[in-house]
Amino acid sequence: MSIGVVDSVNNYLLTDFYKDLKRDTLDWRLTIRTLHTQEIYDHVRQNTIDIGLPLGEQLIPGIQVKKIHTEKLMVVSRHKIKDKNTLFPIDLDTDYQIFIPWGQDYQHWHHRFFPPGIPPKFSVDSAKVAVELLDDKLWFLAPYGVCMQIAKTSICHISKLGLDTPSRNLYMITNNLNAQIKRRAVVMFKRRLIQYIRRSERSIEDMLNQYNPDAETLSYKSFIHEFDTNG
Repeated sequence: MSIGVVDSVNNYLLTDFYKDLKRDTLDWRLTIRTLHTQEIYDHVRQNTIDIGLPLGEQLIPGIQVKKIHTEKLMVVSRHKIKDKNTLFPIDLDTDYQIFIPWGQDYQHWHHRFFPPGIPPKFSVDSAKVAVELLDDKLWFLAPYGVCMQIAKTSICHISKLGLDTPSRNLYMITNNLNAQIKRRAVVMFKRRLIQYIRRSERSIEDMLNQYNPDAETLSYKSFIHEFDTNG
């Protein structure tokens, strides 16, 4: 099996999934490629990878697209900003922003609250790089799951936002022809991946409950309910 995955999903969501595959009863032989969303679609369309995990949805003939995970955003900083637990865009100084492009919906939302004429301090395409850049003033926005993993391994502060943010959606895509040729492997891989994602969502919910039982967990449950209802 060969898969193409965006950087943040590889580094923050799927690390334990790969460990699970090592212990699996099936003898998986897996090629993992870190790619951008458009590259993932191109490779799946060309049958050069079997399964893609992009962050955006595209309608392409012969390509099956399924949304498998969704989450909102929080603020990551080295220390608490303005001594507040809940932040609004006015509390966040663009001069000290590390911008990460979490998808088109996020970028449209971002331009509404952070004037595009004022460039951020840094623009990066990797949450790991953003964490390395953090200091006493810099901050960035990241999805719940990424934030919780960062909090486990780095000295930082996670703050909620006092307004709604766009969802960062993860999709699973396959080429219909290739999925038939490798039907058993593709079906088994998809099944294991979905099971893992659902377990991860429950873990994120538990962590959010410990972080702030009256805010983030309630909000995250509503996201999951909406996803299960509509997705």
